[in-house]
Amino acid sequence: MWPAHTTHDPVWCGTDRFRAIKGYSFREYTLSPDGTKVFEETFNGHVAAQKKNHLVNQERAKYLGKAKTKHLRLALALHLFEQVFARRTSETWATSIASKHLVVANALGVYLDMVSDKLAAFYEGTMAATSDPPTSTLPKQARDSARQQLQALLSSVFGFL
Repeated sequence: MWPAHTTHDPVWCGTDRFRAIKGYSFREYTLSPDGTKVFEETFNGHVAAQKKNHLVNQERAKYLGKAKTKHLRLALALHLFEQVFARRTSETWATSIASKHLVVANALGVYLDMVSDKLAAFYEGTMAATSDPPTSTLPKQARDSARQQLQALLSSVFGFL
């Protein structure tokens, strides 16, 4: 018989075991008050754009659904990097994420999205000029993994350039 616990129950997901092992405890990170404001502005902007694209461009709406919290994950990584770089110990480790991390993470995310879009357009244009028409109804980019796309691009003939 399966236990009557949910995946959010600390007993079921095992977090109590980690706390019991050598006094290990989880850190809980929060946003500073100014960080909360920056997060909410960015999040609400993505929500509005997602609603606008909902029945018009489903692929874009799906992307915006994931992008709502992407900058928050990048901000946490930046915060953790800063704590390690400052050589903080467990006693001085900050658990409040400042707005500067959210602003930089959002700018970094926008830049990486732009690079990804440019590379996808370059790949699509290059492959259209160098290869035979695809046999599938799916776009070539959707069928191939990123590794396969890069390998195909690197093995292309670029005489047309």
